[in-house]
Amino acid sequence: MKQLISWTWWKARPRLWLAYVILALTGILGFVFFRVLNWTRVEGKEKFKAARRKNGGRQNVIIVSNHVTMFDSLIIGIIAYFAELLFWPSIAPYHLAAQENYFKYWFFRLILGCLNTLPVAPGRVDAKVMQQVITLLPKANVHVFLGGRRSFEPLGSNPKHPIRGGLGYIVANAPEPKPTIIPVYIGGVEKIFGGKPGVADKARWFPRITGICRRPLVKFGDPVEYQDIIDALGNTKKAWEAISHRAAERINALAPSA
Repeated sequence: MKQLISWTWWKARPRLWLAYVILALTGILGFVFFRVLNWTRVEGKEKFKAARRKNGGRQNVIIVSNHVTMFDSLIIGIIAYFAELLFWPSIAPYHLAAQENYFKYWFFRLILGCLNTLPVAPGRVDAKVMQQVITLLPKANVHVFLGGRRSFEPLGSNPKHPIRGGLGYIVANAPEPKPTIIPVYIGGVEKIFGGKPGVADKARWFPRITGICRRPLVKFGDPVEYQDIIDALGNTKKAWEAISHRAAERINALAPSA
């Protein structure tokens, strides 16, 4: 007699249910923390929504941002996709995170796996991860820290930490339809969480005592056009770097003027 439902299906369901529960709980708790307790200001989200509609739906978006705390991926994912992800969990973006910081213990590996987190090997140039991202597109959304590391400085302003061409490589080699790049600036999150860039202390993992009602900012910009660069320079390293630099300039331009 033909087996109607395979055991593989039944075994797979608990893993999917667990992933959804963790995603939903993280989204709800994060929404309460950032939006209710800290009154996060959101600007330009209508540009993000319009870009998603223009490219045909919920998938195939690369969010690129600056990086100031260990929890930036969480706040961006919540601001961009909550509460929509409760009903369409497949829109939850994939995040890239440093393997040495986030994946030391099995419990965190489990949680982060459910939250679509991809480990990046030390050195920040991980060809394997870039290929993973290319494979995920165009049926997924991705969030990338353009500078690769935490910094309070404008992207590309420190010669010791140049903007690399990873983003450009991904979009140049992504399958059709090409993904939409959305620049996002985040600021003020460092007033909520401790830890300074470049310092591997425990403070970076915990909110400050005064870490409520801090009104951080998440600001979305217009999509970053890049096909003209590929047309002019081809699928080359020079083109990849030019695309990444253009995205960095757009993120820096979103920062509030002093």
